[in-house]
Order: sequence, then structure tokens, then C-alpha cells
Amino acid sequence: MLVLPGCGWLLGPTAGDSAEASASSEEEAAAANVRASIPAMEAYYADNASYAGATADALRAYDYGIGDVQVLPSADGTSYCIASTVGSATISKHGPTVGLQPGGC
Repeated sequence: MLVLPGCGWLLGPTAGDSAEASASSEEEAAAANVRASIPAMEAYYADNASYAGATADALRAYDYGIGDVQVLPSADGTSYCIASTVGSATISKHGPTVGLQPGGC
């Protein structure tokens, strides 16, 4: 970024800043998709006493606003993996006790 002395003007982001901002916003969007699906996954578990059989479409039955997420097909009685990819960023959540992580299932 360029700041002119005495003027205090900011003359826009540099090319590197723009790429970093884009990657960061992609990560934030993927994380938001995963976070939004967690209450639906827990509702699915409450109704079925298991995570087995959970799919993205099944979660959308609880919340139609869930974004682009994938549920690992091997979701079982006690664990699951939800992931979202936006651009080049992938964020996932492995089970009910683990936080969000970079990378897929």
C-alpha cells in the first residue's frame, strides 16, 4: 500500500495484498459454510441417534440455507466430517469435538 506523506491518502492495495485478501475471503467463506452446517448435523443426530446416513441434502432439510458442503460418506454413529471448498480454500470439521481445520476430509 502507498501512503502519501502529509496527505494521509491510501492508494489502494498492491497486487500481493489483493491475492492475500482473496485467499482469506475464500477461507472465511468455506469456514462459514461448515459452521452453518453444524447445527443441522447435530439436529440430524438428535433425530437419528447417529450421524450415519447424513448427507448435505439431509442437512438442508433442517436448514435450506446451508451452503456448498460435503459430508464424508463414512459418517457413523459417533463421528462425521463436513468440508467446504471455496475457490482454492478447503475447510473441514472432523466430528463433534474437533474444531475447524484447513484441508478436506
